Amino acid sequence: EVGKGCQIKDSLLMSGCNIASNVKISGSVLGRNVKVGAGSILTGVVIGDDVTVEAGRSVINVRIPDNS
Repeated sequence: EVGKGCQIKDSLLMSGCNIASNVKISGSVLGRNVKVGAGSILTGVVIGDDVTVEAGRSVINVRIPDNS
């Protein structure tokens, strides 16, 4: 599910992802069942399965393992 006002560019989202409103994702790969809180910005990241990114976070050029 992708919320209102999201911008997703050159990225891959696996099944079960839940993207809240006004999120910006660019050049990233999100694993299964990833939850991204409202207003977050993800750039150049690889996020493993079952990860939650809290609302309003900026995550840039990192790799986050499964279940973090």
